[in-house]
Amino acid sequence: MNRSIVILCPGFISPRKGIDTLLNAFQLLPSHESIRLRFVGQTLTKEDRNLLRRLTGLVTQSTLDGLVEFVTNGVDGNVIEQEARDSDVIVLPSAYRVGPSSLICRLAGYGVPIVTTYDPVFLPPGTTVPLRLVPPNDPPALAEAIWAVASNVTIHKSISEQLQRWAMENQYTRHARLHLDEYRGND
Repeated sequence: MNRSIVILCPGFISPRKGIDTLLNAFQLLPSHESIRLRFVGQTLTKEDRNLLRRLTGLVTQSTLDGLVEFVTNGVDGNVIEQEARDSDVIVLPSAYRVGPSSLICRLAGYGVPIVTTYDPVFLPPGTTVPLRLVPPNDPPALAEAIWAVASNVTIHKSISEQLQRWAMENQYTRHARLHLDEYRGND
């Protein structure tokens, strides 16, 4: 590959997000200097800030230094949108099921393949959303899914096109429904 593959993990930096799992999966990817992992999001709590400090320290003291970046200052919707458009794969791992994600609905419109944790409540069997799904807390499965999407032009293009079509057909209705469900506290 001539240019870097950019993997984006947007959203809040939080223990429930599965960031440790993604870092472990990233280390399992074929070792190229041409892959970058960007975490772009804010920290809200002391626990989140402690996680960020710990992960930044781990990255700095490992072979991941220079390949993994945490962007936490000045992050808003516009920054996430630009980062999404500039990425090759979006990864949304979760340590456990956290309910419906309006972030998936927003990101789907950019036509960038999304690899995310399988959630049988949010995405019951038979749901036709063009996402690459993996079980929670499974770094090998996550690495395999990321690499399959990032390294295979045919798979990448197919998922991108399907996701963009799905977003155009469903995004506004589904996005509104998800926000309403989240507001009501429904899973």
